[in-house]
Amino acid sequence: MAGKAPSKPAQAPVSRRLARWQQEQRKARTAFVLGIVAVAVILAIPAYGYYATFIKPPREWVVQVNDRVFSMGYLVKLLRMFQRGSEITGQTANLGTLPFQLVQVLSENELVRQVAPRYNISVSKEDIDQEVRKRILGQRPANDTTPPDQLEREFQERYRQYLTTIRLSEQEHRQLVEWDLYRERMREYLGQSIPTVQPQVRLSRLTVATAEKAQEVVQRFQEGQPFPKLVSEYSIDDEEVRKDGDIGWVVKGIYPDMDDKVTCSPGPGSTTAREMPGLFGGVQPGTLLCPQMRQTGTEGQNVWQIYLVTETATAREVDAQQREVLKSRALDKWLSEERPKHIVRINFDSEKYAWVVKQLRIASSQSTQPTR
Repeated sequence: MAGKAPSKPAQAPVSRRLARWQQEQRKARTAFVLGIVAVAVILAIPAYGYYATFIKPPREWVVQVNDRVFSMGYLVKLLRMFQRGSEITGQTANLGTLPFQLVQVLSENELVRQVAPRYNISVSKEDIDQEVRKRILGQRPANDTTPPDQLEREFQERYRQYLTTIRLSEQEHRQLVEWDLYRERMREYLGQSIPTVQPQVRLSRLTVATAEKAQEVVQRFQEGQPFPKLVSEYSIDDEEVRKDGDIGWVVKGIYPDMDDKVTCSPGPGSTTAREMPGLFGGVQPGTLLCPQMRQTGTEGQNVWQIYLVTETATAREVDAQQREVLKSRALDKWLSEERPKHIVRINFDSEKYAWVVKQLRIASSQSTQPTR
């Protein structure tokens, strides 16, 4: 007799278990992925903070001159060099103005370097070598008998120590020297057009600390008091007192804000400024110019200066010191005229300034900590 066919096992429970297992696996994978995402987000917060604080700012551009761009990191390097130099000499770098000045000078120097070949001005590798050696070793006397190999060893050792002190690479330092040479050669080139003989006036000067004192001096001069006597009584400048106020002959351009006309502050009871002829606007000997506010010293202290014209001359030779000032004025004028012809951009706002100053203060505190 044929046996019964074996019955098939029930399929429903197995299918339900399989479906439940697959559902649990999906949940586990979802939880795992969400966990990874959560960990990534948690890690990303400090990572972005580190990037935004330490990596991004140094890479941001701060100066652009045509196709050349300088970063915030490079600016901090240069500022640390100046800061280190100030610390060595026992001075304090003025962080209120130095970053802004350096940004401006950096743009000017690069513009001069790029445009200089148009004036047949060049700086060779040998020029830089010679200038670096002169800065490190000083000007050697003509009868120096030091053997060349000894001199070379001395130079290499001093230069290595110097680069370590200012924390720049040799290439970075040579770039600074190259800029200096280009700027000085452009300045000399422009100075060739300055006449050696020009009209001049002889001045005396009296410096006081306040506008009230300045007005008092003016009133007493108008009453007939001799200017040298007023200098000895009122001046806060020892050199002025020593010379009875005489500062010698000056040429046009030394005091550009007083060359053609002088703007006078409103007097008592008035709100309107007035003008009077300037040093080269037809003034006669004996003319007292109205007081001018100036800033003196590294801290920019405001003082008031009163100038007296004592002599005039239609033609006098320009002395060497004033000629150097006129060369610098000529370079400033050239830069103001040349800059609009190029892409010259400065990207330095209060936020970047604050970051730069913070880095400098950190570096300064680290350099002054005692070693253990």
